[in-house]
Amino acid sequence: MLSVPLLSSENWQAAEQALLEAAKAECAPFMDQMGRQMKLLEQRNLLEAPSPDPRITIQLPEAGRIHLVLRFPAPDRGRSRVEQAILRRYLVAVRT
Repeated sequence: MLSVPLLSSENWQAAEQALLEAAKAECAPFMDQMGRQMKLLEQRNLLEAPSPDPRITIQLPEAGRIHLVLRFPAPDRGRSRVEQAILRRYLVAVRT
C-alpha cells in the first residue's frame, strides 16, 4: 500500500488514472500467480478473497488535501522495488 498526497486544486482524476496505470503495468508480471494464490486461499478457508488487482481509494485527510491510497499486490521479496517502480512510472506520467 502506498499513499500519494495531492492538493485539492490538482487534477486528482488524472493523477488517479496515472497511478492506477502505473500499478497495473508494474504488477502485470505476477498477477496470474497472485490470482492463483487468492483462489487457493478461497478454497482452503471457504471465504471470498479480495481481488488482487491494484485499486485506489481516496482519502480527505484535511481541507485542501487529497490522498490517493494505492493497494497493490507484490511478492514478499521485492515489495519495495515494485513500489519504487510504480512511483517512478507515475511521476513520469504526471510530468508529461
